[in-house]
Amino acid sequence: MYHTSYALNLNSNVIQTVMDQWLELRSKYLHILLEMEGRPLTPKCSICKKHGDVKCPDCFGTPLFCQGCCVNAHRHSPFHRPLQWTATHYTQVSLHYLGFVLFIGHEGAPCPQTVEVCIYPCFQCIHLLILI
Repeated sequence: MYHTSYALNLNSNVIQTVMDQWLELRSKYLHILLEMEGRPLTPKCSICKKHGDVKCPDCFGTPLFCQGCCVNAHRHSPFHRPLQWTATHYTQVSLHYLGFVLFIGHEGAPCPQTVEVCIYPCFQCIHLLILI
């Protein structure tokens, strides 16, 4: 046997089920959820306030970023999966695609004792340690 919860609506003195209360609010919640999925009217980066076209659903609050700020903001979160606006919808991109390079050690910054020598741009890099 199912138990139905009831609540007293003080405005109309009518007993409502929890489902009735939900039915009154569902369109508001649906509107909010759909609004969060879409693109803001003024897409500005949450950090530098320039034009933003990347959002991260893995970050708290799903902030909007420009590409540079997204890469910097994810220095310590390399496994997030950002979404980039493509003029009609958001599509998933990798942080690597946005220009992210994972540096191990030195708190996510490049080692100050290395020189980067790129053989093929954006394909393979050799890091040389400078011994002073």
